[in-house]
Amino acid sequence: MNAPGSIAGALAAGKGLRLMTHVVAGYPDPTESERLVATMAAQGADFIELQIPFSDPMADGPTIMMANQAALDAGVSVQDAFDLMGRLSPAVKVPLLFMTYLNVPWRMGVGRFVERARERGAKGIILPDLPFDEDLPEYVERCHALGVDPIFVVSPDTPTDRLARIGKLGRGFIYATLKIGITGGVAGPSEKGLSFLKALRQLVPLPIAAGFGISGPEAIRQVRGLCDIAVVGSQLIREHQRGGVAAVGAFVRSLKEACA
Repeated sequence: MNAPGSIAGALAAGKGLRLMTHVVAGYPDPTESERLVATMAAQGADFIELQIPFSDPMADGPTIMMANQAALDAGVSVQDAFDLMGRLSPAVKVPLLFMTYLNVPWRMGVGRFVERARERGAKGIILPDLPFDEDLPEYVERCHALGVDPIFVVSPDTPTDRLARIGKLGRGFIYATLKIGITGGVAGPSEKGLSFLKALRQLVPLPIAAGFGISGPEAIRQVRGLCDIAVVGSQLIREHQRGGVAAVGAFVRSLKEACA
């Protein structure tokens, strides 16, 4: 049974490609990041990932890296991100996920990190630099036990045998990058990325989210039918720089229309 408010429940409700958006906690300031999440949810985002600022976000391109550094420079802490999640999770009607890098839960204690994420209302956790070849049973076991979905990130160069293992460990969905490298591309999905999505469907039993290179409605139309969730991040920051929360809201509406 899919629990109300869960990732699985949100995927089961309704039809069509779903949209996941991205916000760096505390960027451009704590109040504005809260407004951004509320606006994205109101304008049709089905899932929102809230990134805990980190000093070396290795999977992120220049735009999201800038947002991470700006939040850190303003003094935004891990605790601030947890507090923001705690305020937002009862206020919005879509699943919220934490995204960060392994050093953050490692320093806190992996089990404690998962417990606190659940307490604040996070429905899933995305750790792009999680080393799949290392035995991290505490993370997976605590996620499974507490009902927080561990979202694993895979790319076109992930070996098939590793994909099979990840497919068994993951919950909620698999996050597939459409390219090898960092976020923030504006050229759209490559043929290699699209081919990877087609192959991945046959290799993992979980729904698939696609990101890294989806920057607008046309890119969403390219992945429609090949995945279950389209992920947009860097372009949302650029839209905010251009026209504030109103511009982000209008952009999210256009993305959601392309998902239909």
